[in-house]
Amino acid sequence: MKLQPKKKFLAASPATSWHKASRTTSSWRSQTNIAKIWFRANRSKLTAIVALLAVFSFSAWSLLPALTLADSGSPNLSVNKSVRNITAGEGNWQQSTNANSGDRLAFSIVVDSTGSSPAYNVVVTDSLPYQFSYVSGSTRLDGNYTSDGIVGGGINIGSVYNNQSKTITFEAYVSTSYQYSSSSSVTNNAYATADNVSQKSDSAQVFINYNYNNPSYANLYVYKTVRNITSGESGWQKSTSANYGDRLGFSIVVTSNSNNTAYNVSVADSLPYPLSYVTGSTRIDGNYTNDNIVSGGVFVGSLVNGQSKTVTFEATISSNYSYTSNSITNSAYAKADNISQRSDSVQISLNQNYPANYYQYPYNQYPYSQYPYNQYQYGIRTFAVAIRNFGFDPSNLTVRQGDRVVFTNYDSVNHTVSAAAFGGQHIIQPGQSYTLDTSYLQTIQYNYQCDFHPFMTGTILVMAQLPAQQVQQPQQVQQPQQPQEVTKKIYVRAVTGANDISNTGALAAIFSALAMVLLYFGIRNFDWFTKLKLNSYTYFSRLKQKIA
Repeated sequence: MKLQPKKKFLAASPATSWHKASRTTSSWRSQTNIAKIWFRANRSKLTAIVALLAVFSFSAWSLLPALTLADSGSPNLSVNKSVRNITAGEGNWQQSTNANSGDRLAFSIVVDSTGSSPAYNVVVTDSLPYQFSYVSGSTRLDGNYTSDGIVGGGINIGSVYNNQSKTITFEAYVSTSYQYSSSSSVTNNAYATADNVSQKSDSAQVFINYNYNNPSYANLYVYKTVRNITSGESGWQKSTSANYGDRLGFSIVVTSNSNNTAYNVSVADSLPYPLSYVTGSTRIDGNYTNDNIVSGGVFVGSLVNGQSKTVTFEATISSNYSYTSNSITNSAYAKADNISQRSDSVQISLNQNYPANYYQYPYNQYPYSQYPYNQYQYGIRTFAVAIRNFGFDPSNLTVRQGDRVVFTNYDSVNHTVSAAAFGGQHIIQPGQSYTLDTSYLQTIQYNYQCDFHPFMTGTILVMAQLPAQQVQQPQQVQQPQQPQEVTKKIYVRAVTGANDISNTGALAAIFSALAMVLLYFGIRNFDWFTKLKLNSYTYFSRLKQKIA
C-alpha cells in the first residue's frame, strides 16, 4: 500500500499572510529596481526621443490647416483694365475712350483671384506708352493712396485670396509734346504676376484725335477739391465728411494744357442744396473778387499753355437740411471762347447728426403747417436761431405773435442782432444768447443784421394769432427720437493659409517645451512614483488580510 505524503495544514494566521505579502512585495520591488536602473541609464535618450516626438506631433497637428490651405488647389489670376477721360467728364469705366492732346485720363486695373487657392505676393505693373505722362501721386489701391511704382517696377498688392479682388487706379495726361501727324490708337497694357501664378494681362484703348497742329485747338483742365474748415482740415482733397452747420472750403484749379491760348476763361460752381454760399468768400489766386461763382461764374482771364488760375470760396451746410441723402456731389465748370465746357467734382459725406438744440426747440424742424399754433394755446413756442460760421441759421423764420426767438452765438467772436423794431443793437458774446419776445411786434416781416459783420442778415415774418374760436385741444406730439449708436460685436476666426505658419509654429514650440519640462520632472522624480505605488500595494494587502 502506497503511502501518501502527509499534507500540512497550517492555520491562516496574520503572520503567515504578512510573510506572503512581503515575498510578493519583495519580488515586485526587485522588478521595479531593475526598471529604475534601466530608466536611469537611458534617461537622456528617452527624454530626447519623447521630446522630439512631442514637438513633431504637436507641430504637425497645429500646422495642418495652414499647410493644407497653402498647398491645396490651383491658384489663378484675372486682370481687367479700363479707362475714362476725366477732362471730357466721363464717369464710367470702359475698354476704350477718345482723347485730345493734353486730356487727363484715369486708368483702372482690377485683379481677381479666380483659382481655388490664394495667389501670393501679387505684383501689378502698367506699361504706360510714351504718348502718356503719368500724374505723380495719383495711384490708389482700393481707394487708398500708395506708391508711384505702377509704371516703373510695379507695386506689390500682397496676397489675393479666393474670390477676392483688388483695384488699382492712376491718372495720366495725353502728352502735348508728341507730334500727332494723324489720329492714332494707343494700347495701354497692365500686367499681374504672383509667386505661384504666371503673368496675366489686359489692355485698354485710347483713340487720340489729330489736333496738335490745329491753330484753333486749345484745352482746359479743371481740378476741384474740398476741405472741412470747421473740423480743422488744412489739406485739399477730393472728398470730405461734414456735420450740420459745418463750414467748407472749395478750390477750383483751371489749367491751360495745350499749345494754344484759352481766351476769356470763366469758372462757375453748381452749389447744390443744402450747401449755402458764404457771401464775400470768393478769391482768385488769393485776391477777393465778386460773388458770381455760384450764379453765372467769374472770369479769370485768358490762359496760355501751362498757366493756371485758382478759385476758392466757402459754403456752409444748412440747418434746414432733412438728411434724406448722406452724400453730395459738388461740380465745378470752366469754359473759354474757344473751348467747350470742362468739369470736375468732389464728394461730401453728410453725417446723420442733429443740431445741439434739436430737442430743445423741436418746432424748428418741421413745416409750420404740421404744428399749427392753435394746438399750443396754453404754451409759448420758442424758436432757436444759431449764430455760427458767420451766419444766422435759419436766416428766414416765420412765427406767430407771442412766440419767442432765442439767438445763440456758437462762434468765437462777438455778434449782434440789430433792428430798430427789436430795440436796437443786442451784442451776443461767444456762448451767450439773446431772446426776442414777439408779443409787441407788428404782423409784418422784419429784417435784421449783425452790425459787426454786415453781410450777416436774416428775416423774421410775424403772423397774427389765431382767433379763440379756432382753438382746439392740445394734441400729443411725438418728439423725434435721439439717434442712437448700435454696436454689434462680431468675433471671427480666420484661417489664412501660409500666413499662419509662423504663428502656429511658435505655439507648437511653446507647448512642446512645456511638455518636455513636465516629462523631465517626471523622470527625475521617478522614485516618488515608485514609492507611492509600493505603499499603495502594501496598504491594500494589509487591508485585505484584516478583512479575511
